[in-house]
Amino acid sequence: MKKIKRALDHLADRLTYRLGDLHKARRLAKHFRELAQAEHDNQLMAENAGRPLRAARRRRRAEARQRKAIYWKGRIKADLAAIDNLRERIDRRETELQDWIREHGVIFEGPNKVAGGSPRQRIRAALLRAYGNWRRGTQPGYYSMEGGARDYDHAINHYPGGRIWDCSTFADGIYLCCGLEAPSGPRTRALGGWTGTQAEHGEVVSRSEAKTGDLVLYGSAPHHHVEVILDPEDGTTIGHGSPPIDPGVIDLFGDGDYVIRRYI
Repeated sequence: MKKIKRALDHLADRLTYRLGDLHKARRLAKHFRELAQAEHDNQLMAENAGRPLRAARRRRRAEARQRKAIYWKGRIKADLAAIDNLRERIDRRETELQDWIREHGVIFEGPNKVAGGSPRQRIRAALLRAYGNWRRGTQPGYYSMEGGARDYDHAINHYPGGRIWDCSTFADGIYLCCGLEAPSGPRTRALGGWTGTQAEHGEVVSRSEAKTGDLVLYGSAPHHHVEVILDPEDGTTIGHGSPPIDPGVIDLFGDGDYVIRRYI
């Protein structure tokens, strides 16, 4: 009995630590997002005042603070995964994916093209496959808001290096790999998209109306992050908000500051 009690106490201590770390990560992610936005605003003011050197310094500071915000975003997802066993739950679904796609008539016509089934079934399969590919190392997990043109055609597997590869690129790419119009609109391939363009399309739905494939946009427009809903019943999402492509939850930042948009 004493041994069981010690084990339970240890688990309770670990949970308390994780909850504390989650609170810290959410607080710091918000803090550095706000600092990055302030530096970005200062950069624009310097550019408008014709002070290019000051603008360049402000841009570098904004980028440094944004990188810190991205780091803490990753810590949030890691803490949530540990607290809610998210990765284990999603792993089980990814393991069962082959049987699931046969049952629903979904077909992978190559590593990055999904056909058959309904649009939402295709998106669900694409999300699980992209996550599984990241776990297996065939989908790069690097995160970059700078670099060469986005490659939407490789959102599921073998995304090339040196490109923009961020949260909105992943969400738009999943739709395009499923033969659907990107949430950023019909000109996404030509012009590229981001959370701001995703906010200009689709329709807002409530949490109770959420379905697989709807996007969760965080913060006020033009938003600072996006995830794709995997299973609305338990509130799980998959997104590329930091180096991993991994699961999260609808209220990722714990402040209720999000909007759910529907595109199909």
